[in-house]
Amino acid sequence: MYYFFIFLKQGCLRLWVLLAAVVILGACAYDPADGAGSNGDEPQARTSLDENDLVVSERMVVTSYPEKIRRLTILKGAVLATNGHALHLDVEEIVSFGGVIDTTPFDPLPSEGASGASGGLLHLTAKRGRGNLHILAGGQSGGAGAKGTVGDRGDKGGRGNNGEAAYHRECLRPILSEFFREPGEGPGHCFKNWYCSRQTGSGASGGRGGTGKPGSPGGDGGDTSPVLVELDDPSGIVISTELRPGLGGAGGLGGDGGPGGFGGDPGARDSRNECREASRGPQGPQGERGPSGSSGKKGNQQPICLRLGVAQIGNCRDFDDLTQRGAR
Repeated sequence: MYYFFIFLKQGCLRLWVLLAAVVILGACAYDPADGAGSNGDEPQARTSLDENDLVVSERMVVTSYPEKIRRLTILKGAVLATNGHALHLDVEEIVSFGGVIDTTPFDPLPSEGASGASGGLLHLTAKRGRGNLHILAGGQSGGAGAKGTVGDRGDKGGRGNNGEAAYHRECLRPILSEFFREPGEGPGHCFKNWYCSRQTGSGASGGRGGTGKPGSPGGDGGDTSPVLVELDDPSGIVISTELRPGLGGAGGLGGDGGPGGFGGDPGARDSRNECREASRGPQGPQGERGPSGSSGKKGNQQPICLRLGVAQIGNCRDFDDLTQRGAR
């Protein structure tokens, strides 16, 4: 019985030592940085344990490529974006599991009527590749045109005519005597009977407002990026390309029609106020909206050249002409 208790005591001690070791190993294996997200808008470049291997697992912006990276891996659903900057990728191997290289400019939206930015040159050289890669060569859309200004106010209405009074004479024969006869008058009593001979005119209606000014034209879309891909051994990779030039900005809306002109002033009453008092004319109608501005032009498609082993696919001759013109 004594040896049994000694064995039990030693067994419990071993169990406690084992549990403590598990806890310590678990604490050492946990890295708080593993669960932390990036504080920026774009994730930072992350490499695997091999410092020469760059793995893109989500959207990541790369504007300059480190020379020490010899293998580029783009996982499924991940995007390597250049934001329109010119970029030369020189690697030993490119591995893509349905990943994308996107060259579309991602600058702030152009101001009103400004042209969109064009994508910079993408030059990819590799000795070999594996998987399937999609290259999107894009341009930025142009800015929308500004709305036109308001049309001019219409003309003021004309003034109404002045009222005029007139009279006619009426004479009454005196019943009693000629004592009531006025000097120079004939027999009887005469007086002036005033009346309105022309009524006071109201002011005329104001003129129609002017047509709104035309909207300004939209900006042109940016050109796509020129793309050159050179692979020594392309047997293990499939490359697809897409050209997406920037759209032209919409033309600005026409300006609102100008307000109608003020109504004309009323004419003046006659001096004896025999005629009625007239009113100011009504305000004129608002003018029509101006025409919209023209839309900007769609960006141009720059050539794409794929030199895969001994094969040349795409507009390689146009690409060479483009680069030669750029060098001059």
